[in-house]
Amino acid sequence: MSHGCPSLALNGFWKFLEQNRIVFAIIIWIAAFYLIIFGYLGIRITILLYGILTGTFFGVLFIAETYTDFYTQSSRINIFVLCLSILLGVLYGIILLTMPKIGYINIGVFVAMVLALLLQNAVLFLTGSLLAFYITFGAIAFVMIIVSLMALRYFIIVCTSLTGAFLFIRPLGFFIPGYPN
Repeated sequence: MSHGCPSLALNGFWKFLEQNRIVFAIIIWIAAFYLIIFGYLGIRITILLYGILTGTFFGVLFIAETYTDFYTQSSRINIFVLCLSILLGVLYGIILLTMPKIGYINIGVFVAMVLALLLQNAVLFLTGSLLAFYITFGAIAFVMIIVSLMALRYFIIVCTSLTGAFLFIRPLGFFIPGYPN
């Protein structure tokens, strides 16, 4: 079992994504388009989509850590990890569908992550420490959880639009040299 930093394990996965960047960019852009256009109108599918995104992210993060030297492994291991992570994401999304309030919380926390990442790229990197990122993420997540429990229609509309815009722009880093990714 690898005891390294998760970012080291994800380096190999990022290399895998870079090799298949067109496929992943198209998948992310389809999800972004859906969130921008139909975010609140199809709230059940939106909750499922957020669950898949969240479950897949954490699946890759935790499963990749179980392989020794994951970042130097062949692409077969990366494909296996991705498929297993997507399966876990789908299961997490289905669980969220049965509990809509937790689905709203998941949307709020996901948007908090997006906002914290935007702040990290804009100003927090100047601190030279990830502690500022974690504190910012925690504070934003706390506020978003409280607001998401109110299940306000406009909150969901703004959250899905913001996440959709982020997911629409972020894959440009796969193609534009020097664009942060």
